[in-house]
Parts: sequence; structure tokens; C-alpha cells
Amino acid sequence: MNVVIAFPKIENAKSIKSILMKSGYQVDAVCTTGGQALQNVNALDGGILICGYRFADMMCSEIQAYLPANFEMLLVASQSNTMNRDVSDVVCLSMPLKVHELLQTVEMMAYTYEKKRKKRRAQPKERTEEEKKLIRAMVGYHADGLILNCINKDEEFENMLNHLGIPYVILGYKAFKNSHTVGVDEYEATRKGVEYILGKGYKELVFVVPPLYDADGIPNIGHEYRRRGFVDAAGKSGCRYTVIYGRDYLAQALDYMRTKAMSRPAFFCSGDTFAGNLINAFGQNGYLVPNDYGIMGYDKVGLYQNFTPKFTTVDNHVEQMGYAAADMLLDMIAGKEVPHDIKIPITIVEGQTL
Repeated sequence: MNVVIAFPKIENAKSIKSILMKSGYQVDAVCTTGGQALQNVNALDGGILICGYRFADMMCSEIQAYLPANFEMLLVASQSNTMNRDVSDVVCLSMPLKVHELLQTVEMMAYTYEKKRKKRRAQPKERTEEEKKLIRAMVGYHADGLILNCINKDEEFENMLNHLGIPYVILGYKAFKNSHTVGVDEYEATRKGVEYILGKGYKELVFVVPPLYDADGIPNIGHEYRRRGFVDAAGKSGCRYTVIYGRDYLAQALDYMRTKAMSRPAFFCSGDTFAGNLINAFGQNGYLVPNDYGIMGYDKVGLYQNFTPKFTTVDNHVEQMGYAAADMLLDMIAGKEVPHDIKIPITIVEGQTL
């Protein structure tokens, strides 16, 4: 089980870490801000976050709001804060902390976490057939139209949609040949991102992307288009470049920094979450942004715009995409002519990480 400890005073965090490690628990990270805590938990596959009530950048309630579903929070604070907190469904311990209470509580939470984890693993994964049944059910409920995000579907799925008998719009620019689509040109957006990075003087680029194929072997369309855009733009520029992908991308990136980097590289991540995790992993190993490397994200996730340093990222204007898709669908329902595809422009948000 993974354990992350976060307290504004590092000595409190280290004290709890020492107690837990002496009792056989593995502590994955110790940090002093809410942002660092969230970066760490998002890099791990579930566990327990032991944290204080108030940090310089956020309250524990804000951390809880962004906490992944597979993480549990243990709040350690003064009795007044544990009694008058504005968070719910959180296990609490009051200060001053008693060692036996801490160990008993962590043991209880570890037991509960393991039961939940086994239950999640035992549940059957959703498959395309279940999705098809749900979509057909919505038609049966007399839905007038559908807006669908089908980032990892194939032609068979599109054929099913075309036989529904109601209008629909796909989120993903030209994701399907025979469907109305709205979205960003992922290929073009990534090319522009590469040009922006090169304009900052970098000669060595690394593209970081999650697994490009789902369990059923169908590619993740958006990330695949981003990868193609990166490879084409970087290849034509003559710079040194590589692509890192897979669930072990953090380990691969660290290995690149240690053994392969020939100059100060720039990492272009296919998502702000991946960029945040990379910054945290590099920081724990002595690499600082932007002194030792540069980094650029994608998606402009609001949470990461509040971090220091502020992310440089690609803003794909998700809200604008949603409005455009809704307007298109309403026009289709009304029998009006609509364009086959609507391309949403992207913006490069300049931060402090390049």
C-alpha cells in the first residue's frame, strides 16, 4: 500500500514517516504543500494520504476535492479543526498525536483500502458492448440527439452510431470519417507546441505519452495524433528527439535524464497531469525546472495553473468545444445544415517551465 505524508512543517511529516517505517510501512513521499501532495498521489496507484489541515497553497478540503478515488485521506490536526472541518468522509486524528492511535488507524485504513481494491479488481471492466447497450437505451428513451466522446473507438462503433436514427456529434476533430465532429486538430496542435519549444532554443525534445493502445488493441486516437504531430515536427527540425510512452513513463524519463540527455532537454507531455507527475519525480531526484530541463503540458488543467512554477501548456479550450458541439447538435435536431467538422483553435499558454 502506498503512503504519502504532507504537513506544512517538514519535521511533523518526517516524525510520522519514522513511526510508520519502524512499523513496516513503506512511505512513498513526504511533502510540505498541497500541490506537492496531489502530484505525488496522482503518480501512485492508490493508498493513503496523511495530511495536515492548512497549507500555504490550499486547505485540506481542497486537497480532498482533487484526491483520486483510489486514495483515502487521514487528517491529523488540532481537535477544533477536526471537529469543525468543512470536509466529509475523512478519518481524523487529533493532535497531540499518540503513536498507538496512529498505527491502529493506519492499520484499519490499510485493511479497508485492501478490501476496496480487491472489490474493484473483481468488478468486470466496461466493454464496448456495454457502451453500445447504453447508447441504444438512450435512443429508446427518446433522446433527440447525442454528444459522444469516442476517443478509442473503431469503424464498427461508428457504423453502429450511424444506424441509431438520431443526430449525434463526436468530440474529436475528424475522429470518424462519416460523422459530424467538433474538436482540436491534435496533430496540428502538437506541431505548434514543438515549434514553440524550439523557439525557446531547445535542441533536444522528449515526448511523454501514456499507453497508446487500450486493452482491446484499439489506439487512443487523440494521443496517437499528438504523437504523430510531435514526431513529424521534431523530425523535420533536425533536433534530437525521442518518444516515451507506457505506464512506467516516470522511470523512463528519469533514466533518460541520467543516462541519455546530451543537453538541457525539453519534455513535451501529452497532458498536464503527466507533466505534473514528471516535475515531482524529477524534483525528488535533484532535477529542477527550468534550470535542468524544460517542460510543456497539454490540456490546461486549472489546478496546475496555480502551481509554482506556472505550467507552459497547450490550451485546447474544452469549454468552447462543448458549446460548439451543443450548438451543432441543436441545429441538426432542428433540421438545419451544419458543417461536417468544426475545428477549435488552440492557444499556447506561456508559463515558467520552459
